[in-house]
Amino acid sequence: SHVLFLDDDDSFRPGYLAAVAAQLAAAPAGSSPLAVCYSNFEVIDEAAGGALKAIDLGQFPTWYTQVRNFIPNNAAVYPRATLAGLRFDPEMAYEDWDFLLSAARHGGLRHLPIQGPCIHKNAVEPGTNRGARNRLDNRILDCYVKLYNRHAPASAEVAAQRQALFTSIGLDIGALVRPAAA
Repeated sequence: SHVLFLDDDDSFRPGYLAAVAAQLAAAPAGSSPLAVCYSNFEVIDEAAGGALKAIDLGQFPTWYTQVRNFIPNNAAVYPRATLAGLRFDPEMAYEDWDFLLSAARHGGLRHLPIQGPCIHKNAVEPGTNRGARNRLDNRILDCYVKLYNRHAPASAEVAAQRQALFTSIGLDIGALVRPAAA
């Protein structure tokens, strides 16, 4: 059995759960039954009359979740067996990312090439939405450092990509983050 999360301001397209079940049943040979799966999603811009933007997460390598979280919480499909003992960290701004990485330790990640989750963007006052608040300020920097140290990079490439992300905004996190696993 599997667990999916759905925020109160988002939705699933009709037939999405059946499509997930079909994808899980047709898992490629050799794929881990403990892999956290994730699907593509759509952004529905309510302020623009319901304009739709489809996002294909298959364009990102799975290791990139160790650099930035590109998987919305409602696009993740968790095997129940991976959730034993896991909890969301209320002290972390990106608690869903931390949760995803913790669950993926058991069997990795696997992309499901289907659409279904919808993220509804509503009109808000400029500067009040979460994206505006979560720029890489000191609080968010602290969160990234905590998350990066909790989930040490699996490779030197991941460590380099993490550094490159912060270098692009003029910060050096090298002294704050543990190096890649040997």
